[in-house]
Amino acid sequence: MRKLTALFLSALMLIAMCTPAFAAAEPELEDAPFTMEEITEINDPRAVLEKYGTLRIDEQMMTADGEPFGFAHYQFSLTEDGQVLSNVHLREGDIEVFANFSVADDMPGSMFWSGNNGQVLYCMPSWEYEQFALDPLGLERGEQTVVDYGVYNGSVILVVSTPDPADENARTVTDMFAEEESGLLISKNAVTYVPSDDGEVEDGCSHYVYQYGMPYDPEFDETVNEGGAESFCALTLVINPGQDNEETQQLNVALDLEVQFTALEDVAIYADEDLTEAVDTIDTSAESATYYVVVG
Repeated sequence: MRKLTALFLSALMLIAMCTPAFAAAEPELEDAPFTMEEITEINDPRAVLEKYGTLRIDEQMMTADGEPFGFAHYQFSLTEDGQVLSNVHLREGDIEVFANFSVADDMPGSMFWSGNNGQVLYCMPSWEYEQFALDPLGLERGEQTVVDYGVYNGSVILVVSTPDPADENARTVTDMFAEEESGLLISKNAVTYVPSDDGEVEDGCSHYVYQYGMPYDPEFDETVNEGGAESFCALTLVINPGQDNEETQQLNVALDLEVQFTALEDVAIYADEDLTEAVDTIDTSAESATYYVVVG
């Protein structure tokens, strides 16, 4: 188990104020120990798991005033046969959910989420599934730009600005605390800014702590674990039929379980192979069902 440095205490003070570590003012970024590309490569979840076996990320969500309103625990483990196990426990306000899923070459892209707001199986294309599964913090799809950096007590701090793809006036400023020698992440502070009449205002922040080599101890919704379905629907999803990246996913899901299909691009779902009967939902009330999904 890796120990956090004294920098963690400084990070806690920063998140309490919901402010970035530095003010970006013409920094000489060429002197930074690591580029953003190098930090991303070093902290690739697959590479981290192959080295340490497990990864745990704890997130504390706070308002712009520093009031906590939620948390999340993310856990990953790499099995001896190369399968990645993942577990998430999330609470935000009155909503509490648990997720349990795994990543392997012979498994369809699906994640099961359960909690006090119901149960949902999220399905997605295999070519996007691993990215989703290993990045439950949310894909930072905007271009990440390092705007400042500093070195403190054996750690490097990169200040990264990421625009919101859905709103050109919104952005997230993230302070990434990493070991100076290895580039391995220790913690992150992420502050979100949204448009306002005065230009932009802070709209909440999150603090993340990274731990490596910890025991894998997944958290579950016990009411779901104690239950268990007795009847199932044999669900077949044909993704991008007739295209070069066509794939077929087959899943056994509990009868009447809510199933949603998600992807980075637009998704259209059809009940027929000719793609003429568009539907809004995937019906799992029968013993078997087949749907055709067009992505993009």
